[in-house]
Amino acid sequence: MSRKWLLFLFCLSLLIVLAPLSRAALTLRVKESAIRILFEEQGTRVVLAVENPLGQRVDAHLKLELIDTGGAARATVERDHQLKPGPNELTVPIALWLTGKAATDSRELLRSASQLPERLRKARPIGCG
Repeated sequence: MSRKWLLFLFCLSLLIVLAPLSRAALTLRVKESAIRILFEEQGTRVVLAVENPLGQRVDAHLKLELIDTGGAARATVERDHQLKPGPNELTVPIALWLTGKAATDSRELLRSASQLPERLRKARPIGCG
């Protein structure tokens, strides 16, 4: 084989080995289908399923907002969490401000993101901190 082919094969094998270490593998993922909001007498809790593919514990800063159908933030909470490698379940107590609305209207907070205004769909995801 010529040197060019050997160099090409070496670069190709190096690419295959280093591809999993790309930036895409260095982010936390929220499993949106597993998000739950629990409205209970003791208070309201949000349960998030977050996956940490990094292979080590990570300190993460979580900012969570519940948005009503009018686009206004009805509840906001910020917390720091330490995430173990693999799947994690974060339970976040949150206080709802139901001024001027009945408590039964709070289920409208569960509308899908596709129905929210454009500026709210571009909210930043959870990040490593």
